[in-house]
Amino acid sequence: MFNKINNTTFDKIVKPNKNDKVRVIIGDDKQPDFKPQFKIEKWDNECNVSIRLKDKDTYLPEEEGDKVVSKKQKHNTRFYEIDNAFEFDVVLKEKPKSNILEFTLETKEVEFFYQPEISDDEALKLIEGIKKQNTKLKEERKDEQPIPTLLEAKRKIRPENVVGSYAVYHSSKRDNEKYKTGKVGHIYRPKIYDNEGNETWGSLKIEGKILTVEIPQEFLDKGIYPIVVDPTFGYTTVGSSIAYTSQTMYGTKASGSAGTLSGGSLTKQVKVDGAWKDITNIMVKVSGVWKDVTSASIKDDGSWIKLF
Repeated sequence: MFNKINNTTFDKIVKPNKNDKVRVIIGDDKQPDFKPQFKIEKWDNECNVSIRLKDKDTYLPEEEGDKVVSKKQKHNTRFYEIDNAFEFDVVLKEKPKSNILEFTLETKEVEFFYQPEISDDEALKLIEGIKKQNTKLKEERKDEQPIPTLLEAKRKIRPENVVGSYAVYHSSKRDNEKYKTGKVGHIYRPKIYDNEGNETWGSLKIEGKILTVEIPQEFLDKGIYPIVVDPTFGYTTVGSSIAYTSQTMYGTKASGSAGTLSGGSLTKQVKVDGAWKDITNIMVKVSGVWKDVTSASIKDDGSWIKLF
């Protein structure tokens, strides 16, 4: 449940740890009326991101269970927590004049990294790695892994909701005990669905202090209203783009991945600004304590595969 600061503003501490404190604010506590705004503060407000729907109307918000809702003539806004993330729903009650929703963007000490589609070359590397592993499995008379298609390989590396999304990082601090990778969170590709459960993806774009969500016009033309547009802000620091073969687990700076989980004769690397660099150690947090990783396995199609 949210804490009600006043009639127009709510907040919630979603991660209380001092070194990793995350606070979410719905509305603007500096304004006398309600603003359809979501704000996340990280590291005790050392970094923050505010996303506000461009809207001239002002209405008092209501609490509906675990949601904060603002009801208007042509659309509603809804704010609520899901697993390690917050939803900022815009519920369109009728066909809008434009297929683009605009949000203002205010930030402090953060930078955004766009997550494009995975290239064919990256996907082919994954496929070739699986083929090599299958050769070894065949020699050992073990079950082989299914060979993914090019598109399936891309989705293993970067899930569909991450393609076209933005990773959010501290603008200057990372790679230490407090800041870890420096990841603040992730603005995922928005899912759009109508009243009969039909769905599509929206296109996300950040330019300067404006964030836009473009809705396919055909979906607005043929959809059954109300139609929900649901930008999601994830505040977990777990990487959003990752894939593996028996040899390498790939990760990029923009996705927040810790890099490859491999050892011994295998490589340990992280991709920074397009270049793969060696990493010296891998750590995992257990009950609030960071510990070295001495072995790791991953699960694929119900089977555990040992990496090192």
